[in-house]
Amino acid sequence: MKVSISDLLTVLRSDWCSCGGPKKITNPLCPECYRDLPPELRLPLYARRLRDKAEAYGSALTWLAEHKAGVPYENLWNKVRT
Repeated sequence: MKVSISDLLTVLRSDWCSCGGPKKITNPLCPECYRDLPPELRLPLYARRLRDKAEAYGSALTWLAEHKAGVPYENLWNKVRT
C-alpha cells in the first residue's frame, strides 16, 4: 500500500490506529498491531526519514491486511485519512 508523507503525518497526529484501536500520537500503530508485525517490519517504522517511514508504514498496513483476520485495514485507512 502506497502511503504519502502527508498521509503519514496525518496518521502520526492521530490518536487512532488504522485498525480502529487507540494509539499514542506520534506512533504509527497501536501496541496490538505493532506486536502482530514480524520483527523485520517493526524497526523501519521508526526510520528517521519521513519517506522511509511512509514506505515502512505502507508495508506494515499491507502485511496486517493480509495476516490479521477480521480487520478491514483498507476501509479504516480511508477513515483515518479523512
